[in-house]
Amino acid sequence: MDIRNFKFWDKQRGAVGNLIVVFIAVWVLSLVPILDRFFDAYFAFHPLPQGIVKPWGFVTYMFVHQGFFHMLSNALWLYFIGILLQDLVGDKVLLKLFFWGGFFGSVCFQLFYSFLLGPESRMAFDGLVGASGGVSAVVIGTALFSPYYRVFLFGIVEVELRWIAIAKVVLDIAGAMGNANQGGFICHLGGILFAVIYVYGYMKGNMPGWMDEMFLSLESIFGSGNRKRKSVMAASKQAKQSRSSGKSSSDFLSSMGISDSTSGNRGSGKSGKNNAVGFANEAEVNRILDKIAQVGYQNLTNDEREILFKASKE
Repeated sequence: MDIRNFKFWDKQRGAVGNLIVVFIAVWVLSLVPILDRFFDAYFAFHPLPQGIVKPWGFVTYMFVHQGFFHMLSNALWLYFIGILLQDLVGDKVLLKLFFWGGFFGSVCFQLFYSFLLGPESRMAFDGLVGASGGVSAVVIGTALFSPYYRVFLFGIVEVELRWIAIAKVVLDIAGAMGNANQGGFICHLGGILFAVIYVYGYMKGNMPGWMDEMFLSLESIFGSGNRKRKSVMAASKQAKQSRSSGKSSSDFLSSMGISDSTSGNRGSGKSGKNNAVGFANEAEVNRILDKIAQVGYQNLTNDEREILFKASKE
């Protein structure tokens, strides 16, 4: 990327990119001592009753980090896992998982603070910061949507997302039962709990409408909002609806940005492959979408998922 063309705020960058830009910007500003104290005082989460005058802290604490490596770890998790979720379900669902997961994380910490911490521990508490609650929701949500998708840890070890999710849950539970940073691990578990509730509700199609409405403005701020293609999971939902109504899955290929390879090559003597996409013809994508309608996205092979990911690109 040419740094000369960099824009601080670019909706086309998507939710993940813009969230990370905010992480970095706030960290850079916090290098100024007076701003560092300001962020800690007004944007960190201070549990009730102290924080009753700053209720926005239940969410804004996610953008304040305690040092460079704290910020970097959250940014890397969000980048490598969040990009997958962004392709699967789009900006709006990712933002809901991130913000609601972070909110649930701070609520769980509030309960921990109010009912499990002793007076001396409360006196020593200096505020909750970091995006780990929201990032935990994104990581677990991605694993629930696509548990068998494989990623390369450190570019070396190939691991399915479900094992990453299981390891994270086990480590967070162990951390919450330990003596160091219990509150932080409780916050992670709050984000994880929300991810489980939300993803299963999303897959069953029974999430409350008000939750969608609340995040329309956030999607327009952080995400592109006007992408020409739909997410893979959105196409999967359409496949199921189309199959139940007797329509062909090819009726909504165009909504994913996939052109009709058969008509495009008619009379040209070519093999029928889609030149615009260059890796799969319409029949192959139709077959995969029909399979989604029958057995669900989670039962696709890795090769089939890769085809859909590439087909959904512009």
